Amino acid sequence: MNRSESHGNKCSFVETVNRSDSSIRCTRLPRVVVERRKTCKSRVLTPNWKKNREDLLSRFLVYKSSKKCVNVSTFMASATGNVRDSSLSESFAKEYSTGTNQFLLPQPIRETLKKWPSVPHMWKDLAEKEGNRVAIVDQHNGQATKLTFLELHRSIQACAVALKRIGLKKGNKVCLISENSYRWLVLDQAVMTIGAASAVRGSGAPLLELCYIYEHSESIGLVAENAQVLVRLVEKLGSEKLKFAIILWGKVPTDFPQLKIFSFDSLIQEGWNYQNEVSVPFASSSDLATLIYTSGTTGRPKGVELTHENLLYQIASIDIGKCCPVPGNVFVSILPCWHVFERTAEYFFFARGVCVVYSNVRNLRNDLQLHKPQFLVAVPRVFESLYNNIMSNISKQSLMRRYLIRMFTFISLSYHRAFRTLFSLDIFRIDSRFWKKLKAFFVLIALFTFHKLANWIVWSKIRSVLGGRVQCGICGGGSLPFYLEEFYASTGVCLLVGYGLTETSPVVSHRRPGLENMLGSSGRCLPGTQVKVVHPETKEELKHGDIGLLLVRGPGVVRGYYREPERSDVFLEDGFFNSGDLAWIVPNNGHIVISGRYKDVIVLNNGENIEPQPIEDAILESPLFDQVILVGQDERHLGALLVPSLEYLKVEGILSSEYITAIEEARLDPSKDSFLREEEVKLTKMERIKQLVRKELYERVVSRPHFTPNDFIRTFHLILAPFTVENGLLTQTLKVKRSEVYKRYKKEISSLFHYDSFSNPS
Repeated sequence: MNRSESHGNKCSFVETVNRSDSSIRCTRLPRVVVERRKTCKSRVLTPNWKKNREDLLSRFLVYKSSKKCVNVSTFMASATGNVRDSSLSESFAKEYSTGTNQFLLPQPIRETLKKWPSVPHMWKDLAEKEGNRVAIVDQHNGQATKLTFLELHRSIQACAVALKRIGLKKGNKVCLISENSYRWLVLDQAVMTIGAASAVRGSGAPLLELCYIYEHSESIGLVAENAQVLVRLVEKLGSEKLKFAIILWGKVPTDFPQLKIFSFDSLIQEGWNYQNEVSVPFASSSDLATLIYTSGTTGRPKGVELTHENLLYQIASIDIGKCCPVPGNVFVSILPCWHVFERTAEYFFFARGVCVVYSNVRNLRNDLQLHKPQFLVAVPRVFESLYNNIMSNISKQSLMRRYLIRMFTFISLSYHRAFRTLFSLDIFRIDSRFWKKLKAFFVLIALFTFHKLANWIVWSKIRSVLGGRVQCGICGGGSLPFYLEEFYASTGVCLLVGYGLTETSPVVSHRRPGLENMLGSSGRCLPGTQVKVVHPETKEELKHGDIGLLLVRGPGVVRGYYREPERSDVFLEDGFFNSGDLAWIVPNNGHIVISGRYKDVIVLNNGENIEPQPIEDAILESPLFDQVILVGQDERHLGALLVPSLEYLKVEGILSSEYITAIEEARLDPSKDSFLREEEVKLTKMERIKQLVRKELYERVVSRPHFTPNDFIRTFHLILAPFTVENGLLTQTLKVKRSEVYKRYKKEISSLFHYDSFSNPS
């Protein structure tokens, strides 16, 4: 392994290949972990770790929770039966046979998979055990609706009977195009009950993409959110391609007299008249449950095939420890229900008797106050939005209050950093020496009272923004900036981060509360799932601590892409799936740390590889920036496209209210794109803004851990049109489509490297 000196620290590198050049040249990929982690004294958290630990300091501050996780019932014993020894995931995977595709799983998980051959089988058990408990609250689709578990089960059965009578058979596909609602769930589960599969997408997706999904999935019917969505699709597809159509909300359109169109209400009524025709779900564990089309950040969507076994494995294997949900808890749903992360989360909470409240971006804050949930599942963008809202409210307080909040923030941050140093609970503190732990111990003692005071005076009010009862927030679907992790930890909100992909249905790993909640990591694997990190080019397995490509194998990995075997090269012969993500595994405890996407790595012309995501996360800590994309492939240095916060520039006295109003109006009018482009150039050249941007970029980038001179951003361009789903620069799950951004701002990116804006301000 190569080594080089960088700022006095020995850093190791992993060889990789610059793919941007036709002549392949070997470069070196910098490893995030400093070399001294080899001597890291962190221990594996085995079931007997409290008895076996030798660190005397740890004994003073071990927190034993008296709160016990309550089983929903014996059939969900797996909720609390998860094994905590990180080495067990590997031992399970060793039993994997490439010939039989079988995995040895813990007994509670095997029992659950045996009891429920398919996802719809769980509704009968829930109806019997939690029948009169509220299962769903849906208030934002024209009429407020509450359903108990018994009512939900009966609605699913009635809908399944009706679908069977109109011609849906086992093995068929139905295209389901809608946003969140309880009717979406009923239709989806009814389709699964028949043994058919749903091809799902949101109604806000581009029309051509929706038509492609319908045709590619070979669907025989269409379920649309309302008449407008249905008409739009049928006009494009042609009614002859549909055997039937169903609308979830509103009146049935009369535009297509030759097409059988049903309303949701009429479908349910039809099912009530013949409800004994489907008494038991027809689906089995190996049957296709759903096709989820990943828009991704490049290329046409791929239909990921998820079986019932994939989904049931997630329901049975996910374990959030002492935060385990109990019947009667509340979960506010904010993500699209067709997204695999939200879908799995809903199944997980439903299976434990939790009430699911359907919300949306517009009503989220009100719903948090009204329903006071114990659980919130969201992507990083949602947690960032909540953080910005809190910071905005703080900025409006009096000078004295702002000073007190700033002081208590410093105290709580210092307290939690000391705690994490003592127990090696974040990726930047896993190699702390004895004297650092000793110092952290005394800091904890000194700040304990002040932190409790801050919790009482400040943080309890901050938590009330989330409803005041949140036991934990669960974050996935993207990289969560470290400053957000620290902020929520300081406020007393337990934030658990996980990792997964649609192709892994989706959870591969997740953190757990308490002494397994290592900030900056994505936790340890689910039981039965195995991961390994390999060299990006040679595919040679790397040791823990080295960055490389992350490969995943386990019961959650799907069987492939529907009708596209040529795109299934990421599914390897030995059962591993190539995630395409760069990652490393924390030595001695097995936590996975995601560094970025391999294809997103920026290679400078000096051969250095830069992972943009950590730098972008650091920049977004600044209130000056709303969005950022790094550029600089094959250039001498990095550049950045920055979407500034107009409100912040207003507070700084740089922009007037009238100017901001004009910009916001222009954002809504596509014909004024040239006006925005002209204003972008003017703002980028404005000396006062340039100085402010330079200062913020320097402070945020240089202060991040493991900074090197290659990370420094020397040129930038301000963008006034933010990246959104509507303008095609964000995916439906709010991930930036880098290739589309590069394409749209090709001219601006090119101009960034014609001069150095830090050395030549003209």
